[in-house]
Amino acid sequence: MDPNISGEPEDAVLARLSRAITELAAQDARLLLDEARAEAQAHVRELLARALRESMLTAIEAELPGASEPDGRLLPILKSPDSAVPRHDGSRAVYVYGVVSAGVALGTLPVGVDGVGFVHGVSDAGLTALVSEVAGADFDEQRLREHLGDMAWVQDTARRHELVLEAIGALATVIPMRMCTVYPGEAEIRQLLAREVRGLREGLRYLEGKAEWGVKVFTHPVTGSASDAGRGASGGDYTHRRARDREARADAAQRAEDAARHVHEVLDTVAEDSVIVSPQSHENRDPPGALLLNGVYLVQDASRADFRAQARALARSFVELGIELELTGPWPAYNFVPGTIGAAW
Repeated sequence: MDPNISGEPEDAVLARLSRAITELAAQDARLLLDEARAEAQAHVRELLARALRESMLTAIEAELPGASEPDGRLLPILKSPDSAVPRHDGSRAVYVYGVVSAGVALGTLPVGVDGVGFVHGVSDAGLTALVSEVAGADFDEQRLREHLGDMAWVQDTARRHELVLEAIGALATVIPMRMCTVYPGEAEIRQLLAREVRGLREGLRYLEGKAEWGVKVFTHPVTGSASDAGRGASGGDYTHRRARDREARADAAQRAEDAARHVHEVLDTVAEDSVIVSPQSHENRDPPGALLLNGVYLVQDASRADFRAQARALARSFVELGIELELTGPWPAYNFVPGTIGAAW
């Protein structure tokens, strides 16, 4: 074949380009896998933080002389008996995912958190707890502490827990339990249902026809600076450029905060209830950005289309400001059932 301008045969050039493209594709694939893994780890860390926070609150509450009064918004605080954590005796135990009204047809559900036990119902007092059997030794206090230090175990357990809850929530109103809620046997679960029947029924009535949605608002960091190009200018010009740059950054930050506040105000008018979670760094995103709003919203199913349309319209309206809106859901109402047992996390 005729040589090209570099003197190489054309087939050699094509072969070299093919190798380069293959290497680039492999690099991109590895990058995408790393990003997906980082996002999954961030999500699981958030779930684990919720679980640990609830566990610590439960422990603190047990040391108080009297129970806290409920705020009256949803449920009274639901107590866990001391027997909720099985002994390390090698026996079977019962893992609880959530509570629904008795008589709900749920069909076939996913396998449980151990990947083996099938999910089934335990009923009493007109309520049904969705459970699966697990090895008691895997969920006693000492072993559970070891598991929580194993990120692979935590990721797999959180994923299976969430898959079961999503499957249940797609068919019925559910009060989700927090991850790793385990009882010695079905008799203790029936006792729980009978003891807390009033609060659980109130919670189910409140959550009926509603689901939880998450909305996060990010702003992309400003890269570079107008003053960088002016470092060769006179001292006065450089100082003025720096001052203008600081003002521009401050204005951009204020616009971003105002935008996040506006997003919450608009979505809150569509939702039945809302909770703002404390923003945290989100360094695993690409491009990285500051998390301005981490909100969760309890939305009527009848308002779902309106809520999503409002979120998408808001996202489009703030693109030019470098602001990104991330919508997730629908989820079981993790954040809208207060109490140690009622809350999922």
